[in-house]
Amino acid sequence: MKIEYIVGNPLDYSEGKFNVYFEVASKENALKVILRTGITNEVVEKEYGFVIQIARQQIPEIVREFAEQNIAIYAVVPGKRV
Repeated sequence: MKIEYIVGNPLDYSEGKFNVYFEVASKENALKVILRTGITNEVVEKEYGFVIQIARQQIPEIVREFAEQNIAIYAVVPGKRV
């Protein structure tokens, strides 16, 4: 799987959406967390995780939710703006 990534700005508080890849240990539980947050309905399943369309400032929110549910995160790869 080829994932293109960009170096972003952590101070980007715009509403612009990015494709962000999350590689996780438990895809089933991770999907439940993603959908429960209501942040996005744009979820594309990959072999070891998901690509979701979210704003850059929402990345830490998803990571925090995964951590609270003891879902191991192996990668977070922000992609290009959509």
